[in-house]
Amino acid sequence: MNGADRRALLEQRAEAVRSRLERRLDALDDRRARVVALAQRATRPPLNVILIGTASLLGVALLMRRLRQSPSGRQRFALALLGPPPRKAEGFLAKAFKRAALSVVATLVQRVSARGLDRLLPEETPPVARRVVEVPRPRG
Repeated sequence: MNGADRRALLEQRAEAVRSRLERRLDALDDRRARVVALAQRATRPPLNVILIGTASLLGVALLMRRLRQSPSGRQRFALALLGPPPRKAEGFLAKAFKRAALSVVATLVQRVSARGLDRLLPEETPPVARRVVEVPRPRG
């Protein structure tokens, strides 16, 4: 393989890499436009009022729950005087099951959210006509 052939081959590979990069950038631009459109739809008056109302109701419910669970005056005085009661130590199996359950939940949430994002913003494959043939690396 002479220098001119090698240079042509390298230029062809660079063009292939450049075209793949351009396709990926186009796909990212399309996905960004979809996300922006979705965010704009979410901030329109009917939906944003519903979202704000739901968030405020959840906040009030959590606050009320927290206030109901707080100790009374006598209990606070006893806690200040005697200190908090000692907690019962968890056994090895209880800790292991708790960690396993948390890891399963975390994995499920991650997979479900990734799947939901893929459904919401599917990554389109470029048409076959635009696809550039991969060129093998030169040996030598």
